[in-house]
Amino acid sequence: MADKGIIFSAPMVRALLDGRKTQTRRLLKPKGGLPAPVNLAAHGVGTYSGEDSDPASWGWPFAEDGSDASLALFPDLSGYAPGDRLYVREAWRTNSMWDARSGAELASENAQFGRVSLHYDADGASAANSCEREGCGRYRHARFMPRWASRLWLEVTEVRVQRVREISETDAIAEGCVPNDGSLNPNYIGPAISIFSHLWNRLHTKPGETWQDNPWIVAISFKVHTGNIDGSQA
Repeated sequence: MADKGIIFSAPMVRALLDGRKTQTRRLLKPKGGLPAPVNLAAHGVGTYSGEDSDPASWGWPFAEDGSDASLALFPDLSGYAPGDRLYVREAWRTNSMWDARSGAELASENAQFGRVSLHYDADGASAANSCEREGCGRYRHARFMPRWASRLWLEVTEVRVQRVREISETDAIAEGCVPNDGSLNPNYIGPAISIFSHLWNRLHTKPGETWQDNPWIVAISFKVHTGNIDGSQA
């Protein structure tokens, strides 16, 4: 079990807060690259022949059949495990008086005096109103959000390694995508999977990472908890 940060865009933070998002998919980028392929038949995966001359017999046990055997063979492959706690990192701001200070530098100030007001961009009009009242400072990217400033954390319940296009309609809905008949957004019409594919391509444009390329990903299921990871009750 480990604690680590995880970045979400403002719309996805909104989906977390609204209870619409209980899964996320991230590109599989294991340290040191993927392990050497193994003989799949030897691990009881699928119906492969196991012959050295058969390319389909070689690969990783998390191949298209959805087997979770890889998690036992390569426990560190995905970088995540059930029981991990992920504190959500999102776009944020503080009072303008703190603009010259980094998030890390503000940690001691906040701990001692508890006077660093936080404003989260995902809150939209609510955040804008509070900024107007309190003199909101500069935009701070999610990657620069320190642990102490996070207001949500996720309890990992399941980890799957698969191809991105193996996502089901149920999974796409759990990703926070809503089936759309055109009434929600005329630019994105179709089932939740279709909406997810559009969102995926907006975020992943490099060769080998697009929806059409069908890259390996890690699918993380979780329970959402409000409050800071170091002070909230589940």
